[in-house]
Amino acid sequence: MTTVLDIKSAAKSFTGDLTGVMFTDADLLRYINYGVTELGRRTRSVQNVLIGTNATLSSLDQYGGVLLPADFIAELDVYYGQGSGAQRLARIPLATFSTQFLQTTAAQPSGYTISDYMSTAPGQRLMLFYPALTPGLTGQYFRINYVSKGAAMAIDGDVVPLPPFFDEVLVMYVVKRCKMQEDDFASAQFYGAEIEKRLAELTSEFADHSDLSFYTIRDESTPVYTVFGEF
Repeated sequence: MTTVLDIKSAAKSFTGDLTGVMFTDADLLRYINYGVTELGRRTRSVQNVLIGTNATLSSLDQYGGVLLPADFIAELDVYYGQGSGAQRLARIPLATFSTQFLQTTAAQPSGYTISDYMSTAPGQRLMLFYPALTPGLTGQYFRINYVSKGAAMAIDGDVVPLPPFFDEVLVMYVVKRCKMQEDDFASAQFYGAEIEKRLAELTSEFADHSDLSFYTIRDESTPVYTVFGEF
């Protein structure tokens, strides 16, 4: 398990600031938290689930919804209902949902949308359903699989929530921020390019591989030209 101290130590080696004169531990911790959130968002490698069992819908809006956790970044899939009656919902745009007043109901929803951040619940968003459900509706069942940013790390012993093979990328992200802090933008650009290269290689591990996946069969009737002539 990779800890905050592991990332700090590696970043200090990269920058040559082993004693923390130029970049304090507070700076490095802040950049580590930024990096974990950004890499988790881009790779969707850290996931969580919110399960509602006999739940009561939130009344923070004129429509009933689910107040999403503070670690929520983006949903992966949403199911509503109990047992074999659960249905996977389709997402609709928030602008479409908000174009007209909707009569609330207790019927099984077929879609959902996600609000902007709530002033009544800072740092959190509300999932609303379509057809619009009644606020305070009880006895509801749902399952929301989502990308999580994880809790903010605070001490050297905290474990980094990203998969260990992202350690190198996270260290480079921290070093990039350090270079930006000292106005060394050429180095920051170099590390940014390295990050993009490594991410492109590593995120292929999360691609869905299947024998049933669509693939392209080579067209043998198309001539292939080389410096040696046509084949």
